[in-house]
Amino acid sequence: MRNISAGGALLEGGGLPAKNSAARLTYASEEKDGVLVWSCGGRAGIKFNSDEDIERLDAAAGLRQSRVDNYVQLVRLGGSTQTEVAEATETSIDWPSRLSEELIYIQRRLENLGNVLSCDPILVVRHARQLQDIDIVMQNLEHLAHVAKAENKIGAIREIGREDLKHRLLRR
Repeated sequence: MRNISAGGALLEGGGLPAKNSAARLTYASEEKDGVLVWSCGGRAGIKFNSDEDIERLDAAAGLRQSRVDNYVQLVRLGGSTQTEVAEATETSIDWPSRLSEELIYIQRRLENLGNVLSCDPILVVRHARQLQDIDIVMQNLEHLAHVAKAENKIGAIREIGREDLKHRLLRR
């Protein structure tokens, strides 16, 4: 489970049930029944049959969504405790590489969003232009990540295939 709200939850992993399948989620020693309202690319959304008091469940489990998000961030950074993140200093971090990693992380999150959205044929027909914009942003983020970690920034910018981005970066 990636996140949970009063009305449902985002699930990630292999072997998830198909859309419209009945599902039961166990969380904080309680079971919540619902239906998978979408499933695509290793992710699925479950809509609970009734709203839930998430703060009560979080308290019972000793969790908070922010804690889950912090642990995901730590794993991405290669750390294991919040102390490791707090100990980072200006000089202890390779900032160009770190910025590049963050840009790639954002690019991947957008890619996941685009993949989920493109699984809905009605949405694709209605919002094809916006989905294309998401793809362009993903490409730009990848280029910016490359520039951020490059020793020769101007040379890296000149290698960018997207002329509009290259022009914006090289303008005076």
